[in-house]
Amino acid sequence: MSDFLGLDISGAGMSVQRQRLRVIAENLANQQTTGPDGPYQRKRVVIEAAPVDSFAKAFDGALAERGDRDGATSVRVAAVRPDGAQPVRVYDPHHPHADRDGYVELPNISVFREMAEMMEASRAYEANLAASKSTQDMLHSALDLLRR
Repeated sequence: MSDFLGLDISGAGMSVQRQRLRVIAENLANQQTTGPDGPYQRKRVVIEAAPVDSFAKAFDGALAERGDRDGATSVRVAAVRPDGAQPVRVYDPHHPHADRDGYVELPNISVFREMAEMMEASRAYEANLAASKSTQDMLHSALDLLRR
């Protein structure tokens, strides 16, 4: 198994969390967005397991011991989809997108929920970064031992 496998998995995890943070920021920025075709729809990131290949596979044989890669998985973003929540109707007869009864439909986005998900994604990003740093430290230690 490649020594770079840990870097691949951590890098993929950081990429997924970065995408989650981007979608959360978009949701927060559009929490009051309305339009003639309806309000903004909250989005969510769908994550799936993915086989590990890319960087680690390129170095197999040259720098790494041959091993069994079966069962090694990473993550990737499968899709960014609207969550399908129903909009919230608020009485505001002066709003430009209000219906004839004076109600306007606003996105069903909770700032508290988005902030909690932002903290979760941020912590997951930090955990992947720490794992990547540990893998790099181990690789540097191994190289130092080989130099002696």
